[in-house]
Amino acid sequence: MVEKVEGKANLIIKRDGREQKYSPSKLKRAIDWCTQGREALTQDLFASLDVKIHNRMKIEHLWDAVIATAANKISEMYIAWDSVAKRALLLKIYKEVNNYDNYKDVIAQGLQSKVYSSEILSTFSEDEIEELGSFIVKERDFLFTFAGLNMFMEKYAMKYTKTKILELPQHAYLRVAIQLHYNDPKKDRLKNIQKKYDQLSKHQITEATPKMVNSLKPQAQMFSCTLMRPADDSKSINYTANAMGLFSKYGSGLGVDISAIRAGGQVIKGTNGISSGSIPFIKMYQEVVAAYNQGGTRVGAATIYYDWFHSEAPELTMLKDAGGKDDERARKLKYAIKWGRLLSERIIKDESITLFSPNDVEPLLYSCGEEFKEYYERFERLRGIKKRTVSARDFAFNVAKVRAETGNLYVLFKDNVNKQRMGRDFITQGNLCTAEVVLPTEPLKVSEEKLIYDYDRKEYVITQDISGTIALCNLSSINLVNWVTLNSKEKHELISTLLLSMDNATKNSYYPVKAGEIFMEQHNPVGVGVSNYAQLIALNKLRWDDEKTKKFTHELFEEIAWYVLYHSALLAKRLGRYKTYEGSNWEKGFLPHELSKLPDRFNYPLKQDWELVRNMIKEYGVRFEYHLAIAPTQCQTKDSKITTNKGVESLEEVMNRLGVDHEGIEADGEPNWYLFKEPLIVDTPFGMQESSKIWYNGLQPTRTIVFEDGFSATFTLNHRLMLSDGTWVFIKDLKEGDDIKQINH
Repeated sequence: MVEKVEGKANLIIKRDGREQKYSPSKLKRAIDWCTQGREALTQDLFASLDVKIHNRMKIEHLWDAVIATAANKISEMYIAWDSVAKRALLLKIYKEVNNYDNYKDVIAQGLQSKVYSSEILSTFSEDEIEELGSFIVKERDFLFTFAGLNMFMEKYAMKYTKTKILELPQHAYLRVAIQLHYNDPKKDRLKNIQKKYDQLSKHQITEATPKMVNSLKPQAQMFSCTLMRPADDSKSINYTANAMGLFSKYGSGLGVDISAIRAGGQVIKGTNGISSGSIPFIKMYQEVVAAYNQGGTRVGAATIYYDWFHSEAPELTMLKDAGGKDDERARKLKYAIKWGRLLSERIIKDESITLFSPNDVEPLLYSCGEEFKEYYERFERLRGIKKRTVSARDFAFNVAKVRAETGNLYVLFKDNVNKQRMGRDFITQGNLCTAEVVLPTEPLKVSEEKLIYDYDRKEYVITQDISGTIALCNLSSINLVNWVTLNSKEKHELISTLLLSMDNATKNSYYPVKAGEIFMEQHNPVGVGVSNYAQLIALNKLRWDDEKTKKFTHELFEEIAWYVLYHSALLAKRLGRYKTYEGSNWEKGFLPHELSKLPDRFNYPLKQDWELVRNMIKEYGVRFEYHLAIAPTQCQTKDSKITTNKGVESLEEVMNRLGVDHEGIEADGEPNWYLFKEPLIVDTPFGMQESSKIWYNGLQPTRTIVFEDGFSATFTLNHRLMLSDGTWVFIKDLKEGDDIKQINH
């Protein structure tokens, strides 16, 4: 037991190791700066700290206690504590990094520690570096919430050692702006850098994590997701694994379409061997993803796509399933089945479907709608190829079962995607997040190795020809809460600057695999998304299901789409249209909303001048093949899944198995700890751990929390999560922007 000793002076150890008598008045003055002179808050915080101060306490630990204590007081009723905690955190950061006065020192330290790219920064003169530093508005640090600032410093502000901070928040924003505009014409680049810095530092837009993390690094990879697919041969399959690892290493999530890989039992040309099918290669891809994290900021992640008519589709559907042997599953990956209208028709009619090895039915991989149906029925009648017949409803049942039990197995409607695509090239897949981005890819192909003697180097070298494309996601988001405050001129300026910087990201990025660079050179897609939609709805006091909300949302997103396409055409006028424009629906005079037919209840009259945009596109084209990408979210219910030593189970299944009467608790029981009849072994971030009880509230009000990466989860209001500063907070007291230390999903 710790007891407070009265009348004894405590010593505080300063940063340089000197000991100094604890001074309550000095601490009060520092706290007073954090509370902005609000005496009641100062006294409250000071009193709460009294018991935490002990002899020979390090000054940094004392101030950490100030921050944690203030942060613990934040709630919906006492939001003033957010400002106090934020200012306390800023004071700590400002102590560690001198100040904003000399940007040249930051650049010099970044170059010396090889954190920054000398190749990029050497293009700026000393006078230009000084001018860049003058763009910084340090007061914008106060635009953060406490949790937002804490997360930003942990995730985005660069360090020059594992513990030494190089950047303050405004340095990080300026770094991103420099990366995106350093290659602009000399007469424009400083002005463009300042515009981009202002967008970021005013929180008008949010850049994707790879841009925030990688900018100004020696190998700055700018793209959030990669889409790729192997051809049906071992060289291509293995080269795809190599590409997956490299892009994951530099911060990208992965979408991989394995639909072309032949089914097991097929003859392999050249060796006359028998194929083992696609599943062993999927398991290999699983290990590649596990081996490479995304730039050190998040674990590697991949979604595997497959066609519903693939001969192994029933087995592929079960790879995420909780049951079965481990060597028959690949549960660490996500999966997406490519659905088709013909499959739905046969489910409705309770008919069978025929499955094929893709190497026998290649036209099915690249067709949709009526063309697909004609090919499919022709192959059903064709003799001499292996076929597999299953009940359409049985197949659909397993898809639904896995989706319900694991919360995974996405569905991509290939017919709809290609009916509504604006580009000319067929689309076979989406990205990690499935429907967020869908782009065309060409299978990666690798030629036989050639041995050549290099007379200059006086050694043998091995060469190979590599073809195919890897599609890349170039993402940014508009802060909707800020957007609605802007006038028309300001909206034009925002979108103009945003699209120019996204176009520059393509030119200024490092490409770990050149197939990605080829794709961006040909297609140049971007994905302009949004953030803070839920907050905007709340600020406008709108209900989710009201007609007024639907109309408001329709008009808001129509307006954003209009500005984006308008400025894409202007950029095409200045810099040229994307390379594969000819033959696209853009060239044919269509606009995206004209290809997307929704039921009348979702449609509202268009308010923007779309004929103006159509005529501009007719004259200039568009700079980007695709333009908009709304970030996805995923929901959980009370059937939330956990991984145990028995596999993936819902909480309900766990309680049934271990003797907790959840139905009785829901009917009339009290919230309490309930003992398991035997220990539960749970997979946690720290390995398999044992639990003997569960806290169960019965049926309670819930709140859904949406995290930065798009993941969402539903909790009861009295559930607690740990913030990144180590403090615990109830769900009912969480605020948008709070930085959760870790949630395993």
